[in-house]
Amino acid sequence: QESHGSRGKCPGLSLQCLMMNPNPCEHDGDCRGEKKCCVGLCGKICRAPVKGMEAL
Repeated sequence: QESHGSRGKCPGLSLQCLMMNPNPCEHDGDCRGEKKCCVGLCGKICRAPVKGMEAL
């Protein structure tokens, strides 16, 4: 997961869709506030980061 300014780490993911949707974000800078652009079930989405951990 790429970091472009937002602190924290993307939440873990245990499942994934077989068909991906269009991504509403590509980088953290595409998300509002402190949210990060993370891999979601069906593509990338803006999510609140896991606090207290820096992105790798």
